[in-house]
Amino acid sequence: MGTVLLDRQMDDIGLLAPGYSVREVCKKLQEAAKVAIEWGHGNVVQFDAGKTEAVLLTRKRGRELKDQIQRAQVEVDGHCVPFNLEATRWLGVWLDSGLNLKAHYQTCMRKARAAENRVQRLCQSHGLAPGLARQVQVAAIQSVALYGAELWWQGQKDRRVGIQLMINRQARAITGMLKSTPVGPLVREAGLAPAEALLEARQLKYTTRLLSLPENHPAKEILPVSFREGDQHTQPGEQTPGNRQWAERNNRGRWSLGQHLARQLANILPVDPSGGFESTTQTTSSQFPGQIEMLPGPEALVAAQSLPPELAIWSDGSRLENGKSGAGIAWREPGGTWKTRGFPLGKGYEVFDTELLGIVRALQLAEKVGDQSPVTILLEALS
Repeated sequence: MGTVLLDRQMDDIGLLAPGYSVREVCKKLQEAAKVAIEWGHGNVVQFDAGKTEAVLLTRKRGRELKDQIQRAQVEVDGHCVPFNLEATRWLGVWLDSGLNLKAHYQTCMRKARAAENRVQRLCQSHGLAPGLARQVQVAAIQSVALYGAELWWQGQKDRRVGIQLMINRQARAITGMLKSTPVGPLVREAGLAPAEALLEARQLKYTTRLLSLPENHPAKEILPVSFREGDQHTQPGEQTPGNRQWAERNNRGRWSLGQHLARQLANILPVDPSGGFESTTQTTSSQFPGQIEMLPGPEALVAAQSLPPELAIWSDGSRLENGKSGAGIAWREPGGTWKTRGFPLGKGYEVFDTELLGIVRALQLAEKVGDQSPVTILLEALS
């Protein structure tokens, strides 16, 4: 609880200090701000302390807490910074004390309505073709209303209705149809998506972007580790309690942002994401220390029936009816006993993936125990 987190975006800096009381939080923030100011003096960086804002994020309520927040101040380079009781804007997102982002939603809807009025006056004075009118409506109005929706959308009916009403007005402005026109055909003819589809699409895009970030990126930690890395091999006691709530279909309750994003993406995936997600890695160019020879079918069959006394490795991969897949290798060193090793992959993989994994593991074993002598690797005929 004693750590102060630093978040930097271009020329903005944010300090986040956890604590059990308002006084404790103020003390931590004041000390952290002092360190930042001193660092700026030593690195020719000047902070505008007069623009500093502060907000207390808490789910607690009560008159006593509100009075403490009203009296609390943080001194930053000689300036007394009070806590904002309503909301504070950070990187375009309005953060209120309860982090329900209601103030952000209301602000975005007001801005979108103002943009809507400007576009309407433009269309009335100059006139726009339906295709161009749709482009303007999407770019100038929807983008404003849905800014930051990835963070607050969790199926709230009132917010969905508010955005849908905006879309209905847009559709009428694009098509020029009468107010008596049914909403369904009106929105379809305008080429607009319903509010719920728009909101869910933005969240899915945001989730996939988080998954594509590097492993050490702090934003990727928004998603539960059991969703990012998979937990099919996790043993009892290894998983953080509550980290897998996103996979509990019948569980109802207040979801964290990461849990909700994981549930949204898992619901549309055709496979179980408990196996984790594949990610591309950049590797250095390397060459297998040996010569690989692929024999034609008849010659390979003859060679398999008359194996030399050197190391021979059998490799195979398969997928069960329940979707689980994996690979395995078996080998016997000259004069030794048979040995086997399995490599489970979980769900979401094709048979080709398992066959390829078996070949890779066989080559790794050949490199490890081959000892410069010839190694024979036998595969399934169809692979």
